[in-house]
Amino acid sequence: MSNAFDKLMSQSGKSDSAESSPSASVGRPLHDQWFGYKKVPHRGKMVAKCMNCMQLKTNTAKDRLMKHRQTCGSANIEENELAESANSDGTENLVEVELERALTQSETHSIVESGDDSRPSSSLTNYSAGSQDSSSLAPKQPKLKRFMDQVKPIEAENIDSLLAEFFFGCNIPFQVVDSKFFKKFVNALRPAYNPPHRHLLAGKLLDKTHEKIEKRNEKLVEKMDKRVTLLVDGWQNSSANRHYVATMLASSNDQKIFLESFNFSTTRETGDNLLDAVQQAVVLADERYGAVVYAILTDNAFSMQKMGRDANNLLDILYSTCNAHSANLLAGDILQKKEYEKIMKKVMKVQKDFRRTVLANRLVDAGGHKPILSCTTRWTSQRGAADSMLKNLSAMKTVTAACDSEAELDPDAKKPKRKVVSLLFNEGFSASVRNLLTILNPVAELTNFCQKSSASSADAAEKWLQLLTDGPEDLQPFLKYRIKQSNVLNTVTMTANYLHPTYRGKRLSEHQLTEVNAYLLEKLDSDQLESLRKFTKNEDVFANLVNKRGLLPLTFWHYASELGHRKLAEFARDYLKIPASTAQLERLFSNWAYVHNDIRNRLSDETSKKLVNMYFTLRSTDELPDMDNDDIGNFSDNESESGSEMSD
Repeated sequence: MSNAFDKLMSQSGKSDSAESSPSASVGRPLHDQWFGYKKVPHRGKMVAKCMNCMQLKTNTAKDRLMKHRQTCGSANIEENELAESANSDGTENLVEVELERALTQSETHSIVESGDDSRPSSSLTNYSAGSQDSSSLAPKQPKLKRFMDQVKPIEAENIDSLLAEFFFGCNIPFQVVDSKFFKKFVNALRPAYNPPHRHLLAGKLLDKTHEKIEKRNEKLVEKMDKRVTLLVDGWQNSSANRHYVATMLASSNDQKIFLESFNFSTTRETGDNLLDAVQQAVVLADERYGAVVYAILTDNAFSMQKMGRDANNLLDILYSTCNAHSANLLAGDILQKKEYEKIMKKVMKVQKDFRRTVLANRLVDAGGHKPILSCTTRWTSQRGAADSMLKNLSAMKTVTAACDSEAELDPDAKKPKRKVVSLLFNEGFSASVRNLLTILNPVAELTNFCQKSSASSADAAEKWLQLLTDGPEDLQPFLKYRIKQSNVLNTVTMTANYLHPTYRGKRLSEHQLTEVNAYLLEKLDSDQLESLRKFTKNEDVFANLVNKRGLLPLTFWHYASELGHRKLAEFARDYLKIPASTAQLERLFSNWAYVHNDIRNRLSDETSKKLVNMYFTLRSTDELPDMDNDDIGNFSDNESESGSEMSD
């Protein structure tokens, strides 16, 4: 091999002067392990390129090249293949390398000396210049960490926050975060991320996320009308034997914010105690969000009504009751009548019998649907059960006939009970159920309407008044009793209906109009009374506003305010903004029963309250189908039995 090296030196024509030149001194001297390699420029210096695997070896020491040859298998190259690349001893390849380097260097010098702007890379220029150390000007070798997946502390904090919102917004138990399956899932998404343990999730992250939700609510309130209605209702968790009174803020633009809950587990739910809780809630609304509570809406419990009257007298806050709750009680009044109670018991007997697995499946196969059962605390749900039975009646008869035929072959086959069969083929029973539905259907429609988040107290009053004039005759005695008992058409709701630009109190009786006018004379000043006169007579700007069809009530009074009737407009808007019901707060109770369930009954009051607040807020911003839909009756039917209203 030494002869090959001497031959290389003679063929390359290198002289002593050439060896002393700067360009010739760059790189390691050639040794006897260069066969199979080609010397090429790379990042300012000459490196070895393996002709077998085409890898570049920056360390061209003898032992390193030998070791690589053994690793990549170039040592096993057939002799004739090696001869093609290096004339059996690698000499020609080495000469070619040296000639190529000489040409490259000369070209580089010519470019630098000519001052051409299209110069090669700086690494090649510095290498050829030879005036500076090429290793100091060459690009730095990137660190290995640059190519590894890393999670910086600030990034990990952000991922932890998103993970916490996912857990709290979907009500996922804390121990899931410690599950090996969850960790495998996270590792597949981001191997470098280490999720927090459940104690961190239930502690620091819970508090931090709750603070974030509170700040989000503060920003939300900035867009809300600062004059808000306070929704108040009671709830109990049977599994934990705890009683709460929860409060929520409702604004004119259909925004709802959970405010606070008060533990009444060891305190009687009296009017005075409820008034203390409401006073605290009013102060909290002002301190947290700068909101002014001008109205209170509660259910129809006696203690709640007493608290409302006291709040109106002592705090000068408007008070009204929940129209949806009153409608539900109206359905209860109807169904508690013995005649209708007997009909519903028979309906439930049929429904329960066909809820058995075999019969339910056969019912679906026959073109029917799974029978619906009623909820004990939701009277309107019994209407759903009766309607379900009538829709299934034909399919039930088909299944009964098929079961009778099979019973001749198999006496032990599942079939409807005899009493149920007799009811199915009793036309008088079917007619009585239809008659009951004619009474219950308007009540169910009223309940569903009042539970809409967009329904106002003025809208609800119009629906009650409409039932009084156009409702079924058999409904009238129940309707009048419930309106009086629950004080549905109180001064606040009738005034709202009177100031509504479309309703204008046209359905109010003379006695009710007299009551509203007396109330307005007491509340309004002379300027407001003059504006009210023009509103009722359609004079001044009101004549033009009435002709603008499609104006929403609040928009109507907004224009009236801009056109010179500001004081009356502000008064009217306060009454028209009051919601029809506390349905949003009752849905919060459903969330609460979902969060503070039988399994998680050891949650503290503070943790439970934070979880409900976060779940309710995050759920309201989620794009998943919400529980707040128009057909609230269906939701109520399937409501969890772990939580129920205290005041039913």
